[in-house]
Amino acid sequence: MALLFLLSLIVGIYLLTLGIWELREGKNRKKYTTYTVIGLFLIFVFPRLFSSF
Repeated sequence: MALLFLLSLIVGIYLLTLGIWELREGKNRKKYTTYTVIGLFLIFVFPRLFSSF
């Protein structure tokens, strides 16, 4: 289970970085939004879905 959390964190950070890079390039704003939202979801929401409160 910890491996799943670690993997989601790594992929989330990677997608967030891709989104910020896409915004810097300024070519495709839809890609920026998609990468950023999915990255933030994987970093903040996904791990809390499976953890106990």
